[in-house]
Amino acid sequence: MYIRIKKGHETKIISASKQMTIGTLRKIIQEKFFVPPSNQRLFFAGKQLENGCNLLDYKVNVNDVIILMDCGAVNVRKDENKNPEKATVSKPETLVKSKAKKNIGEVAKPQEVTSKYFQIGDLVDAHDPVTSSWNESKITCIVKGNPEEEDGLLYWASLDSFPNEDPIECKLSEIRPRAHRIISVDEVTPGMRLMVNYNLEKPSARGLWYDSVVSSYNESKRVLKVSLLLGMEKEAKMDVKIVYVDELYRIEEVKEVSARTDKDVQLFKEGPEEKRKYGAHCENCEDHPRRKCTECGCNVCGEKKDPNLQVMCDECDHPFHIYCLDPPLEEIPEDDWYCPDCKTDDDIVKAGDKVKESRKRNLASKKNEKKSNRDWGQGFATAGRQKICTIVKPDHFGPIPGVEVGQSWLLRVSCSESGVHRPPVSGIHGKEKDGAYSVVLAGGYEDDEDRGEEFTYTGSGGRDLSGNKRTAAQSFDQELTRSNKAIALNCNAKFDSVNGAEASDWRGGKPVRVIRSYKAKKHSPYAPDEGVRYDGIYKVVKYWPERGHAGFIVWRYLMRRDDPSPAPWTIEGKARINQMGLKMVYPEGYLEYMAEKENSHSKKLSSPRASKRKLNESPVLETKNAFDLMMGKRSKQFRFALDPVILELIAADKPNEKGWNDCLQTVAEGRTVFLESVSKQFDCVCCCDLVKNPVTTPCGHNICKICLERSFSAKMFTCPVCRYILDSKYEFKVNKTLKKALNSLFPNYDDDFSG
Repeated sequence: MYIRIKKGHETKIISASKQMTIGTLRKIIQEKFFVPPSNQRLFFAGKQLENGCNLLDYKVNVNDVIILMDCGAVNVRKDENKNPEKATVSKPETLVKSKAKKNIGEVAKPQEVTSKYFQIGDLVDAHDPVTSSWNESKITCIVKGNPEEEDGLLYWASLDSFPNEDPIECKLSEIRPRAHRIISVDEVTPGMRLMVNYNLEKPSARGLWYDSVVSSYNESKRVLKVSLLLGMEKEAKMDVKIVYVDELYRIEEVKEVSARTDKDVQLFKEGPEEKRKYGAHCENCEDHPRRKCTECGCNVCGEKKDPNLQVMCDECDHPFHIYCLDPPLEEIPEDDWYCPDCKTDDDIVKAGDKVKESRKRNLASKKNEKKSNRDWGQGFATAGRQKICTIVKPDHFGPIPGVEVGQSWLLRVSCSESGVHRPPVSGIHGKEKDGAYSVVLAGGYEDDEDRGEEFTYTGSGGRDLSGNKRTAAQSFDQELTRSNKAIALNCNAKFDSVNGAEASDWRGGKPVRVIRSYKAKKHSPYAPDEGVRYDGIYKVVKYWPERGHAGFIVWRYLMRRDDPSPAPWTIEGKARINQMGLKMVYPEGYLEYMAEKENSHSKKLSSPRASKRKLNESPVLETKNAFDLMMGKRSKQFRFALDPVILELIAADKPNEKGWNDCLQTVAEGRTVFLESVSKQFDCVCCCDLVKNPVTTPCGHNICKICLERSFSAKMFTCPVCRYILDSKYEFKVNKTLKKALNSLFPNYDDDFSG
C-alpha cells in the first residue's frame, strides 16, 4: 500500500505495508526528508507513533497521512516490558458530586407577581421553543420580565408530557387556554387558523400539535392541506397534509381573569374532559409504562423506575441506572459521562509511551515475526469505501445520474462509491422482495455465455464457503431465494420458483445495471482489459433451473441489453467514450504512488536492457491510457465539450456565475471530473447532498428548500453556510434556472427524493 508523510507544507508518498514497524518507517523517512530517527516525532489520528509497534497497531490505511515533526530527540521509553496500560491509564476516582440542576421555580419564587390574564395553577397550552409545538401544561410561577414586551411578565409552565423536566419560560403570546373545542372538517375554510396534529419526521404517524393556516380541503378525498406555523414567532411556514382530520381544534383566545365564566374557571382548574392524543416519544415500546425498553428505560435492565438514579450518556443519549453499571456508580457524575459502549480508551499516546498492549496484538506480533513476501493486494484488499453515493437511494432502479455507459474504475470499491454497484464484493445487488439493481460479470461460472448484447448469468449459492473461503466447488442445489429471487423479480412475468418463467414483453421488466470485470476476460471478449466497466441497462428475458457441470441444480438467467447509449465495445461506443472524456477512475493518490514507485525502481535498474525501456512501457502510462490500449492502438483524442443547451442554462444562472466558472475550468479534464466538481460546488451544507429544489441566498450560497425550512423552524434565521442574517419572513424561492441546469447534468437525480 502507500501512505503520505507530511512535514510542514511538504508531502511525500512512500510505499509501506501494514506490518511495517515504526522503526523501519523512520529509516525510510530519513531517506526522504533527511531527518534522523532520533529527531522524528510521528503523529497519526491523535496518537504518537512509537518504536516496537507497526502500522497495523495504529490502524494506518491506504493513502492515510502521517504528520512528521522535527523537534529534537524523543525520550523513548527504555523499559519495553512495562505495561503501558498501567502507566497511561489510571483508575477514575469515584465522583461524589451530583449534577445540580437549577430549579427555576425556586429561584423566581421570591419575585412572584400577579397577572391579569393567568393565575398560578392554571391548566394551559404552552409553546415549546424546542419543537415549535403546543403542549398541555400547568403554570407554576409568574415573575417580572421585560417591561417593554407584552404585559412585562414571564410565565413558567411545566409540560404534562415531561413531568420530571424543568418548567419552560413563556411570554404572554406563548401561553393560552387549553384547546377543547373540536371543529368538523366540513366547516373548515381556506385561511382559517387551527391546531392540528402532525409528525414532522413520519407524516403518516401521530405527532405533536401545531398552529396552522388552512390552505385547501378536498371534500371528496377528505384531503386537508395546511401551512404549519413554526418557529418562535411563527414566521416559517411548512405545507403539509393532515392525516387526523377528525381532530381539529379551535385556537382559544386569552381573556382577563376578571372576565372568566364558571365554565372557564372549571377548564383552568380541571382541564378538558379528554386530553389530546400525542405521538409516542419512544417508538420501541410506545410509552408503555410497564414494558421493559432499553431505548427509553435503562439500557441495561430496561426498567423505567428510579429516574432520579439514571445517568444519560453524552454520546448516545441512552439512560443507565447507576446501580446497573459495571462497576456501579455511587452518584450521578457532575461532568460529561459516557457509557461503556461509547467510551473509548485514551487513544492519545503521550510522548515516550506506546499504544496499549493486548492479548490479540501480542499474538499477532508473534505470528508475524516471520517475514513474508506476500503482496496482500498492495493494501487494497481490505480498503473500505471512502464515500457513499447519496445522489439516489440505495434501492434505485436504472442508471445513476451522472454516470455514463463506458465509465471504468480500477477497483470494485471505487465502483461501489459511485453507486453503480454498491456491494464491494458481492456480484448481485438486490432485495428478495424488491428486485435486483445491478450485477457484475466476473467469469465465476465457465458455462456462462457472453454475447455482448445478451448473456446468460448463473445465480449465487450452492457452494460451501465456510472457513472464510472466497470460492468453492458446487456442492448442493441452488435455491430461488434471496439474490436469485431478486433477479427473477426483474423479469416481466409471473414469478415461478419451480419451473422459472419467460417474459412476453422483456422490455417491460425492471432495469438491471450491468458491470463487466476484467476477471471475465478469459471467458468473454467483451470484458475490459483492466478494472471494471459500466456497460449499461439490461433486462431479464427469462430464467430457468438447470443441472450444472457439478451435477447440482443452478438457476440461469438470460439478460438482454436495453440501453440507448452504444455498447462500449463497439466502434460507436469507443468513439463516445473518447468524446465524453471518460477516463479510468483510480483511488486517490494511486497515480502519484505508481509514479513514485516507478521512479524508485528506475534508479535501481543496472542492466543495459532494463535501462533502455521505453517511456510508454511504464506501468503508470499503461494504467493512465487503459481506455486507449483496450483497442490495441492509440485512438484520436477528442476534447470533452458541454452541450450548447447545458451551456445556455449555466449562463442563465447569474447568481451562481462564479461557481459555474470554477466548474467550467475542469471541462478539459473530462466529464467525470467536471461532474464531480459540480457536485462539490452545489453541495447542500445541511444534508451533504446535491441541492434539491435549490434556494440561492442573497449571500450566494445554495441550500435545499426543505433544509432551509427546517433551519427556520428551529429559529435559525441565518444562512447555514456563512451565517448571513436573513429576514425572518424570507421567501423560500427555488432557483429554477439552477435546478434545470443540475437536472440536465444529473437527469432525474431528485426523483427519489420528495420535498
